[in-house]
Amino acid sequence: KINIVLLDNSGFQCIKNLQMAHGSVGFGNEFRFRETESGRLTGDITPVDFKKYAEALGVKAFYAENVYEFREALHAAKQEKISTLIEIKVLPGTMSDGYNSWWRVGIPEVSNCDATVASHSEMEAEIRKAKAF
Repeated sequence: KINIVLLDNSGFQCIKNLQMAHGSVGFGNEFRFRETESGRLTGDITPVDFKKYAEALGVKAFYAENVYEFREALHAAKQEKISTLIEIKVLPGTMSDGYNSWWRVGIPEVSNCDATVASHSEMEAEIRKAKAF
C-alpha cells in the first residue's frame, strides 16, 4: 500500500521553470487546449481529474481544497487498507520550497540568446564546485 499526495499544477511546471531559468521561454509543459485560430497549445488549462483516474485503477481517492480537508483526507488515507491518492489543485507556476541542491542539465554553450549563454556560465561555475564521488 502507498499513499500518494498529488499536487496538480496543470502540467510539468518544475520543468517549465527549469527551462526558463536556463534561458528558454519554456515550451510544452502545460496541459492546455489547442487554440482554434492558431492551432497552438496556448488555450485554457485542460482540466484533469486525477482522483477519478485513481479510482478507475482501484485506488481510494480524495480531493482536498484546503488544509482542513487535506488533514481529514490524510487521516482517512492512513486508515485505508488499499493504496490512496489525495489530489490537491495548486496554481500553475507555484512551487514547493527549495531543496538546497543543484540540478545539472545540459545548457548550450553557444546560443543567440544572451540568457542561455549566461546560464551556461553559471552551470560551469556550479560544476567546478561539485565533489567527485
